[in-house]
Amino acid sequence: PVSYLLLSKAAKGVDKSFSLLSLLPKVLAVYKEVIADLKAAGAQFIQFDEPTLVLDLEPHKLQAFTDAYEQLAPAFEGLHVLVETYFADVPAENYKTLTSLAGVAAYGFDLVRGTKTLDLIKAGFPSGKWIFAGVVDGRNIWANDLAASLSTLEALAGIVGKERIVVSTSSSLLHTAVDLVNETKLDDEIKSWLAFAAQKVVEVNALANALAGNKDE
Repeated sequence: PVSYLLLSKAAKGVDKSFSLLSLLPKVLAVYKEVIADLKAAGAQFIQFDEPTLVLDLEPHKLQAFTDAYEQLAPAFEGLHVLVETYFADVPAENYKTLTSLAGVAAYGFDLVRGTKTLDLIKAGFPSGKWIFAGVVDGRNIWANDLAASLSTLEALAGIVGKERIVVSTSSSLLHTAVDLVNETKLDDEIKSWLAFAAQKVVEVNALANALAGNKDE
């Protein structure tokens, strides 16, 4: 909800001094309705995308995250809420805000382009929370370095425990082509270097199995 407003633009003719965040109460009212509908439909995990948390934000914008999730927290009862970030490192102050949000059970990080975020996690991570570890690149067409990704996952496991890690992509896979099987004219050697969306899902599954101890798979 906060990123939704921070990435919005005021309508034509609206005074430039208008605060987009002043609309937060109205936006949150709609979010509460959607959360209630999802809960009624049987949802257990709900993902909120807050990509602006990778930007340098003024204190009042960071405070908006704290305020928003405090207001939403009662609606989260009975749900696991994931707040996902992507495309870059999460700055230290933003990380503190993110990992303190009321009612949030899990945090997603882009660990492909956000490698410095690992240092923040190592320095302190809230107990009992999940990490959605984005180790498979959601923005390119190249096969994953599985050994390097597994090394990152094992380092995280030493901090939060394997049971609190969900292997994930660094971002949505909408940025990639769909399936390498459709590329019938590519040289086999070149194809061996590539991974489209369908293959990246296989990579995620393979890394999850490896982290669980099934490296042969």
